[in-house]
Amino acid sequence: MNTAELIYQNVKALSTMESEYLEIFVMPLPIENQAFGYVERKSGLIQINVVVALEKGTIRPAQIADKILTAFKQGTVISAGLKVSRPSYVSAGIKDGVRYVVPVTIQYQNLSS
Repeated sequence: MNTAELIYQNVKALSTMESEYLEIFVMPLPIENQAFGYVERKSGLIQINVVVALEKGTIRPAQIADKILTAFKQGTVISAGLKVSRPSYVSAGIKDGVRYVVPVTIQYQNLSS
């Protein structure tokens, strides 16, 4: 997968079920205020679903998921003052209609925390 299509929340996909693609979901958690010194902690989850056609095996999506884990190691600065706060992880693959989905979860928080 050299150039996978990235599919964001509530955006129409151009991919067909024969291609590989990534679905990206950003899920912010409620903002926490630290009492002393008033530090506002922003954190949340980024879920990247590796999507392939059903019945094509599990090796290729596992390879893609491993590349995502490598790119988002704990401590990696993502952007806009956010960093990966805990080790990212891959969940078990899911059969979803005509596709096979492997979720990769990345936990983030702001750098000032």
